[in-house]
Amino acid sequence: MSYTPKILVVDDDPTICYVMEQTLSPDGYEVRSGSSGREALEFFAENTYDLVLLDIGLPDMDGFETMSHIHRKSPDTPIIMMTGDATIESAVKALKSGAYYYLTKPFHIEALRKTIVNALDHKRLESHRKQSQKALRESEKRFRDLVENSLIGISIIQNNKIVYQNPEQ
Repeated sequence: MSYTPKILVVDDDPTICYVMEQTLSPDGYEVRSGSSGREALEFFAENTYDLVLLDIGLPDMDGFETMSHIHRKSPDTPIIMMTGDATIESAVKALKSGAYYYLTKPFHIEALRKTIVNALDHKRLESHRKQSQKALRESEKRFRDLVENSLIGISIIQNNKIVYQNPEQ
């Protein structure tokens, strides 16, 4: 049984939400949509999402405030900001605020698909990296505890120099 990534689309334009659902669902994503920042936060209170497509111009709170709330609850969730009123300032602000990517409307569906795949791959790789680092730290701790509590003397020699010697028991 394979995992179905969950995408949340938040846009005040119902047509954008509908098109996203109709386009992304056949690609193997579970898509839910909302039309306001408050609705997005309610969805996040009920569930987790692997990716968020978030419009900057929302009726109740802007996309930046919504993104801030989402990142507090789920810091590893990539957020792709979207806007029909693109400026360099808003792009810089979005990326500095933690957006994974910034799309201007209208956008090509294929560009959106590639961005989604890249964002989900990035999230998966980051998760694996964190798991690997945790496993390495745990392994190093077990090794250190074993060596330091050994009843026999252990020395590590590199380039004819002792670089480690366990405490005497």
